[in-house]
Amino acid sequence: MRTFFRMAIACFLATGSIAHAQDRPSVAVQLFEDVCLPIVSGVLPAAVSSTDGQKQFSDGDHTSTRWYWPHLPSGFSVEVIESLDGRLYCKITDRENEMPKLERRIFEKKVSEWMARKMPMLAQESSEPLEGFEYYNSWMDPRYPRGDSRRWGVLNFRLNAEYDHTTSLILVYIGERPTS
Repeated sequence: MRTFFRMAIACFLATGSIAHAQDRPSVAVQLFEDVCLPIVSGVLPAAVSSTDGQKQFSDGDHTSTRWYWPHLPSGFSVEVIESLDGRLYCKITDRENEMPKLERRIFEKKVSEWMARKMPMLAQESSEPLEGFEYYNSWMDPRYPRGDSRRWGVLNFRLNAEYDHTTSLILVYIGERPTS
């Protein structure tokens, strides 16, 4: 039995070191593509379909549900929230395993390149620096102005040191509810 646990721990540690030897920013962008992009095509991520989400709020007709899991190869965690207003939030973040500065810069560049290739229907918005953010970039559906409930897009940001330096990539989608 001890041998089994030692082997399990060794595998876990080896997996962690392999993850850091890989191109972590690329693995994280691929994670976002695999988990979040299908939502835009009307499909919930497979992990959401196969696991029970945590029920959060209910207004009688709708229930807000949250799914959360770590992704060891990227060191990111994934969170999918189906909110009461019909919006779906799909977020990856390095909160538990913060990227070093160089990886953050590479991640920002890869996200920008990925957005141009995979989501050309969204327009990059240049925003003024926001208080509390070290980095902020967004791509939004240009058909809808700010404040329109149909507006959706992708946000990539990093909080400043005052908060916790967390890097996040979030799809905020409103549309027909995806089905598995």
